[in-house]
Amino acid sequence: MEIFVRNLPVSISNSKLELELSNILHSPPMRDPTTEPIFNFDVHLFQHRKRQSYRIGALTLPTVELGHRFLRIYGGEPFPMRRMIIGTTSVLFMQSKKSARPEVVERIRNTPFQDPREAVARDQRAEDLQALKVDVSTIQFGWECRDGVYSIEWEKQCEAALVYERDRREFRIQAIQARESDRPASTSGSSDDIFEALFDNESILQTINNLTRTTSHIVIRVNQIVWVSATQTVPVATSCPVIFFSLQYPPAFETEESQALFAYLDDRAPQRQRWSALDDDHSPFAPYTSLSIRLVCNSRDDIRNFREFARDAHCPVNDFSHPIERRQLLSPPRRAQYDIWIHRLPWLVAFRVEALLRSWYLNMAELLTLRDSIDQVLLERGVDYTVAVLREFYSWAAHLFWYGQEGALEEHESVLAGEPMVNHFRQVRETFAYTPVDSFRSRRPLQLSPRRGHTYHPETRGSKSRAF
Repeated sequence: MEIFVRNLPVSISNSKLELELSNILHSPPMRDPTTEPIFNFDVHLFQHRKRQSYRIGALTLPTVELGHRFLRIYGGEPFPMRRMIIGTTSVLFMQSKKSARPEVVERIRNTPFQDPREAVARDQRAEDLQALKVDVSTIQFGWECRDGVYSIEWEKQCEAALVYERDRREFRIQAIQARESDRPASTSGSSDDIFEALFDNESILQTINNLTRTTSHIVIRVNQIVWVSATQTVPVATSCPVIFFSLQYPPAFETEESQALFAYLDDRAPQRQRWSALDDDHSPFAPYTSLSIRLVCNSRDDIRNFREFARDAHCPVNDFSHPIERRQLLSPPRRAQYDIWIHRLPWLVAFRVEALLRSWYLNMAELLTLRDSIDQVLLERGVDYTVAVLREFYSWAAHLFWYGQEGALEEHESVLAGEPMVNHFRQVRETFAYTPVDSFRSRRPLQLSPRRGHTYHPETRGSKSRAF
């Protein structure tokens, strides 16, 4: 039997309502604990309308007899025998005009009752996590060098916060900023001039700016994290709380227009737009530095709150801290030098060189140290041989990226000098066995013979076929 429930508090959750109902459904006079077993029931809350001051829902009981008994006790209007009070609100019950859904009745009859206290505890845990926030003062993108140093290539100081979305199992770094390129052009003046003309009061103008601002998001899913650390950096004199993410693939960059101005009138969720970088300044660095993100926080409380997020996400957090340098691996002169070189290479060779960079196996400074070696191979052996060597070198670089190499730290102490990478490229070339494509074409073609599993050469037709 289905019972209509109304006048519920706006803030109530499904699990909280189940807990309140179980206290009265499984106690006298609804149930005799000595003779009657605990029965199951179902609760469903309807979508809340923003202008309603209460919520409504439906209670489904396994039998009509239980439904009538419940309504005799709690359903008499306006003065029922007993009242169910949640907070300061008296909940009202009446028989529903609709019949109970057959699948719901079958489910509650065939499944045992589960204590809603566990669901309430999970909801409370989610609310506690939602109340936590990690304040971020600086967002940094860079490169994890082979000698253990983290090179900061781009950073932005802003008012940001790291939050955890439990349902989606993802961390979101929210930074308040606006994209200048996205603002509509005005022939009569800027948007700020228009606001100042319409609203002379500074407080009103500030409120409007807050309601129409844009929030940028860096979205990191838990399953894309290779490792993460949260610690206080050293030395103590200049220490600061830092969170570091090392990722398998780049995060998602999104923007969200503020809907606060129309939140009361509109039920739609805020619209988000996907981008290739955090902002326009970050665009030149995003393709090469998005696998490692360093967040500078404000206090030790931020580290403690983040560890709470990670514990709920089952994401282990260590206390490792990279030494920090600014090696300018992607400085404007290097990018200009690389662009000139890559545009002069044949397309097939340029594709292989770019693959090393886009796969994050080598940084731009390391690739530029290989420029003379690659140009020399291209000049001496041609395009096909150079592409084959770069393909072999790509496999070696991928192995070094994922698994490391014995003695790698000592061997790559001088990353900017370029000697170690040049030596590796020379070793790959010396051990590489090149087979030209034409050699495969010169072989006699093999065709299937009428007998399954055998091959023969056309010019030797009639002779004994050769089995695989």
